[in-house]
Amino acid sequence: MKTCMRITAITLLLVLCSLHFSNSLVFAQRGGGRSRGDQGTRGGSPSGSGPEKIKPSEFDTGPFDIAREQLPPVYFGHSIQLIYKTISERKTESGKPAIDFPLAGTLGPGRIYAFRVVPAENSYSSSEQTLQSYCPLSTVLAKGVEGKARKGFRIEYSPQMDNHYTYTDDRGKQIEIEEVKFRDYTIAFENFSQFSIEKAVLPGVKQAAEKKRKKGSATSGSDDVSEQEMIVGRFRLPSAEAKRFKESVVLLAVCSLVDPYVTSETVHRTGTREKPGEYLAQHEYLHVHLLELWFYDLGTGKVLMKMKPVIVPRS
Repeated sequence: MKTCMRITAITLLLVLCSLHFSNSLVFAQRGGGRSRGDQGTRGGSPSGSGPEKIKPSEFDTGPFDIAREQLPPVYFGHSIQLIYKTISERKTESGKPAIDFPLAGTLGPGRIYAFRVVPAENSYSSSEQTLQSYCPLSTVLAKGVEGKARKGFRIEYSPQMDNHYTYTDDRGKQIEIEEVKFRDYTIAFENFSQFSIEKAVLPGVKQAAEKKRKKGSATSGSDDVSEQEMIVGRFRLPSAEAKRFKESVVLLAVCSLVDPYVTSETVHRTGTREKPGEYLAQHEYLHVHLLELWFYDLGTGKVLMKMKPVIVPRS
């Protein structure tokens, strides 16, 4: 009995820690919207921002079984940092990465991978008894330009600096300073048209804008309430379960690796006299082909919904 209670307590602790981590990532993803439409130059890395310490024990090291119907509790999927780093370090004489042997554990080039995506928001409609999970798509840069052929899901976001403050100059004018440095890891894919993409405003953002309007603040035309491209999962849940699932539903992107496997883009902008500061972003892309998108409960591993690709016949 004591052993069972100890295991239950450990499992609950893992779930609570994971949910705290997920909420932190949600906050980071919302704040990370600055990368949208970035223009910059290729190569390099943020000053003083080496690769983050990876903890492989938290992640799956074997190939993903796409036929399974249940995930383990607190399932993190594969480590995008570990896989990206391993591929980046394996360069052949031609400059292309060598991935013909295991990248981590028993993972290899022909295996199926799974990466956890933290939704920007989960919203529940009690009248329809439906939970909606909103997962915005990220832009993918190529040589400093936003590409139209690829879209992405940001998997991890690691801020190095995020300072915002004001000071008064010698002329008595208030100057706003913004210093932002971060690194993020994104899976980039070309077959996004095989999945249902919607343009929408996050419910929480819409509600906040409505409150401002009622207070007399003009918010029309603000970037904060602009529509975003996103994948939206919808599934029916009884009200009794909604509160728990609303806090723990995440998305799993099931995919395979494709050429060019990894690319990197650096966006660096320095400030001016009128608007001093610095913006430095290191975008790391792992290129994949989406196979399926699963919405699941992080705490129990219960799969709530599977999105499969729709193959559009060529005319």
